[in-house]
Amino acid sequence: LLLIFLSVLTGCVITSSFKKSIEIEAPAAVVFQVITDYESYDERLPMLHDSIEIVSDVKTGNGVAWESAGSFKGHKFTSVWTVAEYEQDRKVVIKDLEGGIGETVLETEPLSETETLYTMSLSTKMYKPYEKDFFAIYDQEMAIIKAESERIYREMGE
Repeated sequence: LLLIFLSVLTGCVITSSFKKSIEIEAPAAVVFQVITDYESYDERLPMLHDSIEIVSDVKTGNGVAWESAGSFKGHKFTSVWTVAEYEQDRKVVIKDLEGGIGETVLETEPLSETETLYTMSLSTKMYKPYEKDFFAIYDQEMAIIKAESERIYREMGE
């Protein structure tokens, strides 16, 4: 829906790519737990998701699907996202199969027992003038994943 809306509105939809890595002071398993807790996306990432509903019978691993409702710059949208590839504690590939908006690859690489390199790579269709704003949201998402992973890891040690 977002893609169709943007296409009609502007005719200036591009495919844009974003890739960023950050170091997180938490084991890869903790970071992976945070990035694959899809039901918490609306709480953890409210700048992207107003609501989340798991729509598949599968709740973890390959095939998990959820519907995300959100808004951006006053435009409401709904997308169905599906886990297309899943490697426990290592990698998850999420695709918007319904609208063809894009693909997100989330990867964790252990740097030590207590440190992880987290990488987000995505390719998405968007309205060119919104690219900078979307990238700022992705940067914010990375910071939230870092903070939440480190908070959970600290609490595990207490």
